[in-house]
Amino acid sequence: MFQITLPVVLNFSKGEVLKPVWIPLDMRFGMADRFELFISHNALGKPLAVGQGGPCLGKVQSCPKSYNNLNIGGQYSLARIGPVELSGFLAAEFKQFSPDTLFAIDVGVGVKYVASIFSVKATPRFGVGAYKRGPGNEEGVGVPIQIALQASPRLAPFIDTGIFGMFGSSNRFSDTYEVPLGVGVDFLATHGFDVGAEFMFPTLGHGSTIAGKATDSRTLMLYMAWRFQ
Repeated sequence: MFQITLPVVLNFSKGEVLKPVWIPLDMRFGMADRFELFISHNALGKPLAVGQGGPCLGKVQSCPKSYNNLNIGGQYSLARIGPVELSGFLAAEFKQFSPDTLFAIDVGVGVKYVASIFSVKATPRFGVGAYKRGPGNEEGVGVPIQIALQASPRLAPFIDTGIFGMFGSSNRFSDTYEVPLGVGVDFLATHGFDVGAEFMFPTLGHGSTIAGKATDSRTLMLYMAWRFQ
């Protein structure tokens, strides 16, 4: 199995419309029935609609570097019990390549519940700064959650949320945490090919070190996804 999701995330934040545009590409390779490799660009597993990763399109003020992060990892399905699947994963997270290389290791579990018209996915993870530790690269926690409803055979509205933050000698979780909230819809155009859109408030809840009001930060994601088996 091979799956590729091509998202285009448009920044609509206050005073920064389309400054910049991100393309946080996500690719997954099914190596066996229970094991997949993945390449992604979302820090601590944040929803793709948050942006802030992958190729960055914009002027220098918006994109100091056109490409500056990468995640490489693997996920293994541990158990399937009825509608519930449990998995574990390990990821190498290059938070930035320049001006300094910031590297972290993430470990976590995946929990997925899929019923006929309703599904929930959560992938809590813990990250540890492994190279060039310091502010922004110490310990981190990410708990992305997605809830989807299969409204029709082809249409599925969904909600993305969770909580993400850093802590350590240079950070306190209560100061750095972020709670995004996004609402989107996925449409099955044809077998193996989906299109969709999502409107996101990346920091609807946030700690004291996150600048701006809760609704100042806004993004719109348009995406296409292909699956090949």
